[in-house]
Amino acid sequence: MLKVQIIEINNSQEWDALFSEYSDCTLFHTCFWSQVIENTYQIKGYLLEFLQDGEQIGLIPVWLTKKAGLTLAGSPLRQTATHFCGPLLKKRINIDLALESLYKFLSENFGVNYLDITLPKPANQAKFLKWNVKIPKTFILDLNRSEQEIWKSFEGRMRTAVRKAEKSGVEIQVLQVSDREIDVFYGMLEKVYRRYEIKPPFPKSFYKNLLIPQSPYAFLYGARFEEHWIAMALILKYRDWMNYHSAASLREYGKFGANNLLQWKVILDGLKEGIKMYDLGAGSGIRGIEKFKMSMRPYKAYYQNMWRANLIGSLARTIYEKILPWMRKIK
Repeated sequence: MLKVQIIEINNSQEWDALFSEYSDCTLFHTCFWSQVIENTYQIKGYLLEFLQDGEQIGLIPVWLTKKAGLTLAGSPLRQTATHFCGPLLKKRINIDLALESLYKFLSENFGVNYLDITLPKPANQAKFLKWNVKIPKTFILDLNRSEQEIWKSFEGRMRTAVRKAEKSGVEIQVLQVSDREIDVFYGMLEKVYRRYEIKPPFPKSFYKNLLIPQSPYAFLYGARFEEHWIAMALILKYRDWMNYHSAASLREYGKFGANNLLQWKVILDGLKEGIKMYDLGAGSGIRGIEKFKMSMRPYKAYYQNMWRANLIGSLARTIYEKILPWMRKIK
């Protein structure tokens, strides 16, 4: 068993400096992201370290909250706009050993009833016999190619839509974001999800906390036609990775292909910035979104979501899964 303890951090530079030693660090491990989640959801984030013989051999951000009298922990917690996180470890340490130590530490020190972990890549499931494991998919567009190679790899309908948008006079901009632009974007999101009788999965405050002036990692792209914003997309960027996090468009302008041109602009910017991987996300359970993403000919990749709980936590999880569709309609 490894020793797990909290690291007291005084500032964001100190937090990120600790992670600089780990090549697998993601945007979701940064202090910036932790502050966004804390400010949006009013949940407490902790930075924990794994120790072996007094030497630090791993780090993990963990967020804790209380719901219905239960203490929940996650890296990340579900429904917090965070795709994955989990422990970063030195290679000689097994992840199952680290997570066993983490679960024991959180149970004994915080009375945690439920722990949720999502890893950016699947691990050996045979090791996690005490965990409930799911393998959700995403779509990845390989940008480690030339502009011409990527363009030719698109489905014909994607290329046709890009050309049509250009001929129609659709313009793509990276916005200097203010509350007004965020209000416009969130209004689009509400219209899109209203068609499926659900609310947007993340609150407007998430976007306001994320899209701060001079944000180093979050960018709001907009498609403009005749002085109107007709499509917008939130793109996350970190090192050589970027992510198509949230997007929406006005249905009445769908014939102009604005979403297609917007994505092509994002890809071209990514190529200029040395981005190698564009994580498009999955389809949010919406067939039309998945079809649109598939037109860029990405390949399928997978995360690993795993959770573990005591008896009370397991019962709460079962109830939560049953009422989640209803909650998304009313929240």
